[in-house]
Amino acid sequence: RPNDAQYIRDVWMKDSMKEMGHSSGHGHFVHPYLNGVYFGAHNLAERIEDDWYSEHMGGEKEDWIINKDLDSPPTRWNQMLGLANPARTDDAAYESVKDFIDVENYADYMLLRFFADSEDWPHHNCYAAANVNSGDGKFRFHVWDQEIALDKFSWNRYDDSRGGGAPFQTLRQNEEFRMLFADRVYKHMFNGGALSVATAGRN
Repeated sequence: RPNDAQYIRDVWMKDSMKEMGHSSGHGHFVHPYLNGVYFGAHNLAERIEDDWYSEHMGGEKEDWIINKDLDSPPTRWNQMLGLANPARTDDAAYESVKDFIDVENYADYMLLRFFADSEDWPHHNCYAAANVNSGDGKFRFHVWDQEIALDKFSWNRYDDSRGGGAPFQTLRQNEEFRMLFADRVYKHMFNGGALSVATAGRN
């Protein structure tokens, strides 16, 4: 059973993603009883599956391609990674990457992960999904099951190329993406932004 801090950390990660301007899983704290026996506090949360994407982001659930837990990469994901490699120094390739990944969402997602120093990541505990039928076909990232965060600050996943970290290792070598990432840091970590001391401490 997770301790109280772990309950709060997972909720904080999801709420912070919302504060940063992105769709995120919702949840409520509940106190379940079974035949009069109390089973403690639980966080009843939406599971981020194809029906969640359909309800929150549009299209039919069959429209969504999901890299579930970042360990089942679909063909489109691999296509995106193939474009990301030349995008390190080729601005035309970087523009092509934007057809496969929402770069603002990804930059914010990575910033949040670095800020919280997520432990069991980037190789899992996340969803990335794209709607190629009735949407724009761009992968968007969402945190999941992240109760192991905000507690150690020595994992240093910045150079980790597994799972969700793979695009970052090539895109961060592109000057335009680096500037985008710097802009998102300024937006969220200063002047009352989602990860500023005032706001992050309130979530």
